[in-house]
Amino acid sequence: MSELKRHDGDLWQQWKGSSTSPNGKLLQVATAEELGGRLNKKTKDTIDETEIKTWANTKFATIGGYEGVKAYIRAKWETTQYMLDKAGTHTLKVYRSVDVPREKSAEKIEKVGDRYEKLPDVSIVRNGAASTTLKSEVANEWDGDEHRIVLRAEVPRTAVISVPAYGINVHSEKEVVVAGTAWHAWDAWRGKAPMFHDYPVARAA
Repeated sequence: MSELKRHDGDLWQQWKGSSTSPNGKLLQVATAEELGGRLNKKTKDTIDETEIKTWANTKFATIGGYEGVKAYIRAKWETTQYMLDKAGTHTLKVYRSVDVPREKSAEKIEKVGDRYEKLPDVSIVRNGAASTTLKSEVANEWDGDEHRIVLRAEVPRTAVISVPAYGINVHSEKEVVVAGTAWHAWDAWRGKAPMFHDYPVARAA
């Protein structure tokens, strides 16, 4: 248990620092394989599944290597499912910021009021695991880059790996880590996105 606790801390501390860190990549690969979700192999750094699994077998040997990490992800997911089910929470509405150069983001733009620009035809490849937030201001103010696109997604609880009440998440940001499994619906906005109650999500996932 002490080894599992230590690795739990290591995995999530690196994940919070960067999803493309060695442990961040491992979390994506293991989550996609264990929960049957999508895996985006070409983010800022290419994800080599064979290399990641070989590294995990050495790094996490005391808890069963790569297979142990998958079992750990499954246990965390199952605990989260139990908590959300007991709370009567079956869908979460989350926000996520991504950095996409303007020339690659989309050509079609729909103006919504005088504050928002919706990107109805933008293509976003889902990661094996991704950090999202329950707070719109966190996503809308992330990095402050002109290339920022803010995604809104309505995800079933079965897509949620961990929530602020459980797991080593960034509590101040109300971080929710989701898997690249099926979502109910999502949309994308340039720069910042409106809150769900101001404008409904209409794009199926």
